[in-house]
Amino acid sequence: MQELLDHVWILIAIALVALMQIGFLLVECGFVRAKTTINVAQKNLADFMLSVATYWAVGFTIMFGVSVGGLFGASTDFLFVDSPDTGTVLFFVFQAMFCGTAATIVSGSVAERCSFWAYVLLAGAIGLIIYPVMGHWAWGSALHGDNETLLGQFGFMDFAGATVVHSTGAWVAMAAILVIGPRIGRFSADGTANIIPGHNPVLSGAGAGLLMVGWIGFNGGSTLAMNADVGPIVLNTILGAVFGGIAGVVYGVIADKGTLHVDRSINGLLGGLVCVTAGPEVYSASSAAIVGLIGGFVAQYMNYVILHIMKLDDVVGAIGVHGFAGAVGTIVVAVFAPADSLAAGGRLPQLAIQTGGVLVCFVWAFGATYLLMRAFDGIISFRVSEKDEIDGLNTAEHGQTLGTGHLQQLLSGMLNGDEVDAQLVAVEQGDESGELSELFNMLTMRNQADNIMGDKQAEEELKRLEDQKRQDDKVVAQINALIEKAASGNFEERLDSSAASGVLKSVCSGMNRLFDAVDEVIGDLNSALANLSNGDLQTAMQQRGAGTFAEISDNFNSSVSRFRQSQDQSAETMSVMTAESRRTAENAGTALRNIEVASQEALGIVSVIEDIASKTNFLALNASIEASRAGEHGAAFSVVAEQVRSLAQKVSKASNDINRIISSNNDKVVSGIAAVQEVRETLLQIDERISNLQQNLDEGISSKAA
Repeated sequence: MQELLDHVWILIAIALVALMQIGFLLVECGFVRAKTTINVAQKNLADFMLSVATYWAVGFTIMFGVSVGGLFGASTDFLFVDSPDTGTVLFFVFQAMFCGTAATIVSGSVAERCSFWAYVLLAGAIGLIIYPVMGHWAWGSALHGDNETLLGQFGFMDFAGATVVHSTGAWVAMAAILVIGPRIGRFSADGTANIIPGHNPVLSGAGAGLLMVGWIGFNGGSTLAMNADVGPIVLNTILGAVFGGIAGVVYGVIADKGTLHVDRSINGLLGGLVCVTAGPEVYSASSAAIVGLIGGFVAQYMNYVILHIMKLDDVVGAIGVHGFAGAVGTIVVAVFAPADSLAAGGRLPQLAIQTGGVLVCFVWAFGATYLLMRAFDGIISFRVSEKDEIDGLNTAEHGQTLGTGHLQQLLSGMLNGDEVDAQLVAVEQGDESGELSELFNMLTMRNQADNIMGDKQAEEELKRLEDQKRQDDKVVAQINALIEKAASGNFEERLDSSAASGVLKSVCSGMNRLFDAVDEVIGDLNSALANLSNGDLQTAMQQRGAGTFAEISDNFNSSVSRFRQSQDQSAETMSVMTAESRRTAENAGTALRNIEVASQEALGIVSVIEDIASKTNFLALNASIEASRAGEHGAAFSVVAEQVRSLAQKVSKASNDINRIISSNNDKVVSGIAAVQEVRETLLQIDERISNLQQNLDEGISSKAA
């Protein structure tokens, strides 16, 4: 009856440990991006199948057969296991679940860039030799009690496989990561780690819950019997999980400055489970809780070291959780287990053998995997192509998409410059991908409309600028012609400023006001000179002839008086007019000089714009280079860089056109200033001549009167 009860318990434990495969699958699928979830699920199924198959054929014999020097089993007792003994069969199945667990740990670490077929080869190697050899060193005497294995003969303690199962899988994963390398975009050029979030933390949380349930069978079933030890072992297992999760939460809140990321609690919980797995049969409840806390903290901190210091891209954090938490959990058995339960007879000897066993496991699992992968690297590629990694392994290796995968491919193509702008996607009704497909199609059609409208507006704006430039060129030509005529004494024509723009309109208005003032001065001057040449004195002399001296004198004095009065009025008028003309000329000159200064300032601004455009173009080039290095993760950034470069080129061209126009107009303004200066000097000369003429007349009149 007891034997039957033991068999039932082992069957239950087998089912629970098998359930852990689903837990690992969900944890890993949640931690990766949606474009790789199908691939991860396939690998979790495939590694279980291949590892168990090779373990059944050869691995079980290597692990539990008659030992050869304590290094491996070599008897044929268990090749292609097919025993009539129910106990042996159940033992094999239970151990096969452990082998599958060791293999599936690797899947999450190398996710998103490891070739499916290369991974299958690695999983087969784990079941064939890597796990069985390490298992033989620790547990090889389980079926042949006289086997003196490498670690077992010294009292190495690892009750349910914290090192034998979990650390072995983690060290295999570490070697694989070193050979395969990080995902595209995981690290920047300076080595800074970039966050690549998983697509569904809910799946990962559900998977962690299943793993905790499965761990009851993992640890509790390792008794291989339904006895009094099962209850405390299950209690210690649960406490390890709970306090490991608490440690993960506390560490996360501190490290993430108050923000709790889901992976903190998940990996803390799993780290506590792994850590307590080495000695749940000897721990008290309080010791199990402490060990769980230690495992949670170790898992979190070592994953930080692995990513930020060692620069290894472990997608799910398996190395910290299964490797280092398992190693520390194995070592602390010598500290937290009761002294009388230590197989080595004392804490220090036990500490030495525990530490030695951890190091032996690392050297074997890491070294064997690294050499194996290097040996086969030239035959089979362990890493997929860059394109396949960017597209996602769902499509690249399985020809399938998950919900929105087709949209992801189209968007990736757009970002990479493929001509898919006009491509609409089929709408699958009934799920969220259908709604997203409709939104994608609407966005595509709107972009097409925006492109058409954008091109039309750009053409209209270019035409408007070209028309304005032609009008401005005509106005500049009119200004030049007007200045040439003014230089030859013609101030009659005026400028038509209706077609001019900006500064040119102000120039035209200022020059027209200046020429009006000059023309008025010249008219008044001609009138004054005409009055002077046809004055009363000459008329009276001609009409009177040879009259008496008195009459002549009276007439002369009267004429002089009227002449002086007229002359004074003319002089006053001329003084006001010439002053106004000079002021107008000064204002025009000042306006033109201000225009010249403004033109120079505009040229300076254009120079700054050109410099900014040049630097923007350079930055866009650097951004494109960094985006190409970052691959898919930087694809959106690559689009922004291209848009920035295009904008920089447009700004540079526009600034060149503005520079040319302003420079041309500036030359005309300089000529205008010179012409205004000539007009001003002419007015000054006229003013001086009028003053001299007035003085000469005064002197002549005074002498005649005397």
